Amino acid sequence: MSAEAAQVAQSSWQLTQKILFSSVGGVGLLIYGIHLLGEGLQRAAGDRLRQILGAFTSNPVKGVFVGAGATAIIQSSSATTVMLVGFVNAGLMSLQQSFGVILGADIGTTVTVKLVAFRLEQYALPAVGIGLAMHLFAKRRLIRDIGLGLLGFGILFLGIYFLKDGVSAIKGSPRLLQALRWGGDHAFGGLAVAMVITAIVQSSSATTAMVLALATGGVFGADPVTVIPKVLPLILGCNIGTCITAFLASLGTNVSARRVAAAHIAFKVFGALWAMMLLRLFAKVVLLTSDDMAQLVANSHILFNVVNTAIFLPFLRYYKDLLVWLVPGEEPRRRELQYLDDLLLHAPSLAISASEQEMVHMAGIAREMLHDAMAGFVDGDRAAIKRVGDEEDSVDEFQQKITEYLVRVSQQELSDEQSEKLPALIHIVNDLERIGDHAENLVELAKAKLDGKLKFSKKALAELRDLYERIASMFGTTIEALQENDPEKATIVIEAENEINRLDSKLRGNHIDRLKSGKCKVRGGVVFLDMLTNFEKVGDHLTNIAEAVGDALQWEAERKMQHDNSDAPAEDADAPSIDEKSDKAAAE
Repeated sequence: MSAEAAQVAQSSWQLTQKILFSSVGGVGLLIYGIHLLGEGLQRAAGDRLRQILGAFTSNPVKGVFVGAGATAIIQSSSATTVMLVGFVNAGLMSLQQSFGVILGADIGTTVTVKLVAFRLEQYALPAVGIGLAMHLFAKRRLIRDIGLGLLGFGILFLGIYFLKDGVSAIKGSPRLLQALRWGGDHAFGGLAVAMVITAIVQSSSATTAMVLALATGGVFGADPVTVIPKVLPLILGCNIGTCITAFLASLGTNVSARRVAAAHIAFKVFGALWAMMLLRLFAKVVLLTSDDMAQLVANSHILFNVVNTAIFLPFLRYYKDLLVWLVPGEEPRRRELQYLDDLLLHAPSLAISASEQEMVHMAGIAREMLHDAMAGFVDGDRAAIKRVGDEEDSVDEFQQKITEYLVRVSQQELSDEQSEKLPALIHIVNDLERIGDHAENLVELAKAKLDGKLKFSKKALAELRDLYERIASMFGTTIEALQENDPEKATIVIEAENEINRLDSKLRGNHIDRLKSGKCKVRGGVVFLDMLTNFEKVGDHLTNIAEAVGDALQWEAERKMQHDNSDAPAEDADAPSIDEKSDKAAAE
């Protein structure tokens, strides 16, 4: 090989190395930076993110704003849509409610690319340094999380810097430059390539930022009038490719969750179709928004999603019927777990919220078991008796699954408040399961009454009804306290236990008087007293739940009260804790 040929080969290898190292490294930093930025902001948002996501209503316009806001916080429409799949799969929201949020998420994700268009690479290194220092050395969790987001911000723009360096080197490689230009010259080919790349990296923000780097690097030319029509198909491909994340997340979920993923895909595909058909007109509109190439690319991303949202909004009420046709199947049965979803584990605040909702669901089943047990005893309803036996298996399964889920949540990175809540939530689950056991005990007593043809006086039955109605009312208030995390309603339940205990003592005394007077037989008397005992134990478990809601689940309020009363005398060390009371009740 001649010296000249060797020099050419070496120069070619150096060029290839620079393109490869700068482009691959830049893309890696870009994707990782977006990941850290979203993770840091999501952690900083904490329960506030849950409150935003909890603002879902049947109003699709509000859903758009909620979706856009949530996605702007976590910097990923894929993450928001995956959450929606989890919410709908868990029953936290309806399919209809998810539509507006999906559209809003597509708008919110354009924030990242818009930031990239402002060319903030010069601030990358300071952001990395300051963000890392905040994340490592700050004492407050909020500051550490914001530091993580700032670190991601810096790494993101550092990746853009290296990516642009690689793009500039591409100009020295005629073959590679020709291949990239082919993607711009063949609209559907470019759309397909961008779609596949986005599906692989699972971030439309990252691939759109790559397209922006190519456009500003002069790969497609220097004149925006000729460049934008070539860039638009790539942008549309990025928008379709981002649907793959939600699609993968929907595999193995219920039919409603799969319809959410289908809705997202259909939104994007339909949008890409109209944009491709009106490509020249769309390009002309985009060119009116700026003279800067980077801003034009970012604006095309924004404009596409805003216009697509405006087109779909008026027809969302009819969209569900189309999805039911596209994704046929029946909704999940009520007794199945509705709220727990592995997709929520990466956001502990959302996972804990789902667990609490599942407990409310479990509590509703346990309350119905008590109702059926009472109907079986008083009215001789054997169908109600059978239902209690069937539901006991459901309650046992709920206890096992919720407890396992909470253990998995405990393995995530939790705030102090979340760590305080988990033990109390596990005790609540156990108390609910024990209530189910007492309902089964009541059913056995109902069977004894029916099979033994035991007779009870009208007075005795009236007393049992009175006690049951008080327990049922107490149960309803307990469920409300748990669902709303309301310490005032929890206090009502705790106060009601005293009334239950007094009534229990009174009824036992009345029954002893009936036994002495011969108005009641011994066998029936034993059954009656066992009924009282089981109802009284149900009241104890409800009180345990209420105490957990009023104490351990009010971590911030409790800490503030402890701070305010730091000089107050300590409580009696021998006083039983919630955990001890719950364990004692469970043992009984």
